[in-house]
Amino acid sequence: MEKLTKCNKCQLNEICDCKHYSLAFFKILQKVQARVLTSSPTSINTEIELIRAGVDKVNGKFNQHPLVAAVCTNAGFLGATFKQVQLKDRKPYLEINFNSSKIHLRLDYTKSFVTSLVSNPNHFISWSKYINILEQLIPADALNTFEITRLDLNLDYNCTFEKLIESINVKNKRDMISFNDESGIRTGMNIGKGQSCLVIYDKSTKASLTYNSSRIELRLSGKMLPTKILKQLPFCLSEKNYFTQIEANHLELQTVALLDDQKTRLDEFILLARREGFYSARKKFNQNKNFDRDFKGLIKLTKWSTQPTKAFRDYILKSMSIEQALKTVH
Repeated sequence: MEKLTKCNKCQLNEICDCKHYSLAFFKILQKVQARVLTSSPTSINTEIELIRAGVDKVNGKFNQHPLVAAVCTNAGFLGATFKQVQLKDRKPYLEINFNSSKIHLRLDYTKSFVTSLVSNPNHFISWSKYINILEQLIPADALNTFEITRLDLNLDYNCTFEKLIESINVKNKRDMISFNDESGIRTGMNIGKGQSCLVIYDKSTKASLTYNSSRIELRLSGKMLPTKILKQLPFCLSEKNYFTQIEANHLELQTVALLDDQKTRLDEFILLARREGFYSARKKFNQNKNFDRDFKGLIKLTKWSTQPTKAFRDYILKSMSIEQALKTVH
């Protein structure tokens, strides 16, 4: 703004129109400039890169229990190592190790029979490789009686936990939301409960990774399982949509003039979105049903070109070789 100067009469403190109007207008402009701030065009985030999707956990029980001795013999033929271990539940398991890809088999109290399976198909080269190993490891008569009891599906993104949750909006407003904290730092967000629960967490911290990775994980059990038959799983995953509870948005701050109270409110919203996610932040700032009014023109939401639902479906269709899997079913 060009500096305004006084005329000769103003400098002599004499009354003149210049002093009365021009300087008064100048002071008004100074006050307005102090109150009005301009935000630079920026974004809280850009669309995040998908690292991988898959089946992170398949747990189940054998209705006909295979002999531990038979399983150990088969593991030896496969070139795998095995040993007895205890997991978090403090129960005895037989750990079968295939070049760092592990399968855990729960043992009965006599440690003579296998009762259940804990496994992570993602740790194997492919789904077909995972199935092939199970078929060679577990006798056919027992494997045919296997029933899935828990299924975890995952989407891993190349970003921090804060970056991911500030993009996520929860579609069902009745879903219960809770958070996990470690030493005052937010590390997880839970959506829903019971037999269908969506968990978003910082995978870099949990798995001690050297790069940014955050996971959206869908945990299914009971009536929410797509199937209890292992060989039918690829087909069932390709036939139904998952991760439908959420949608992901690109959040952009608009180039507009902001008053002090508007900027403060927007800053509070951004900080909360980074800590508790977009859904929770919007819910807090919409208690009087005026979120759209207050933030209209300040932020712009654009849906990700590939939503989590489609990303999982596309990845699964490709990685699990559905056509090949269907041949094994029939």
